[in-house]
Amino acid sequence: MTKRYPKIKYWNYRIVKDTDSFSIREVYYNMKDKPISWTRDADFLWTDEPTQIKQILTDMLACTEKPILEIKHDGDKEWLEEYTQS
Repeated sequence: MTKRYPKIKYWNYRIVKDTDSFSIREVYYNMKDKPISWTRDADFLWTDEPTQIKQILTDMLACTEKPILEIKHDGDKEWLEEYTQS
C-alpha cells in the first residue's frame, strides 16, 4: 500500500495487449488482487543503479509466465481482463 494510492496493495510487470500490440507494463493491484491501474506506455529498462539491471530484467522475464492481460474499452471506461486469443 502506498500513501498516495492507499488502495494499491502491490504492482508487478505484466504483458498487456492494447489494440494491435503487446507490451510490458507496470500493473497495480487492489487489496483483492484485482488489477486497477497500469502504466500508459510500455516500460523500458532504466535505473539509477547499474546493479539493479539484472533484477529488473528478472522481474520483467517473470511476467512471461503469467497470463497476458488486455485493456478493454467501453466509452471512457478502461479495465484489464485476461487476454483470450480469438
